[in-house]
Amino acid sequence: MLSRLTTFLQKIEDGILVSLMLVMIGMAVFQIFLRNFFD
Repeated sequence: MLSRLTTFLQKIEDGILVSLMLVMIGMAVFQIFLRNFFD
C-alpha cells in the first residue's frame, strides 16, 4: 500500500516537472515570437 502511494506521488512530481518545463519552453517561444512580430 505504501509503495503504491510513493510511486503515485513520484508520478505526480514527474507530471509537475514536465508541465513546468513545457510552460517555460512555451514562454520562451512566445517571447521570441513577439520579438519577431514587433520587429
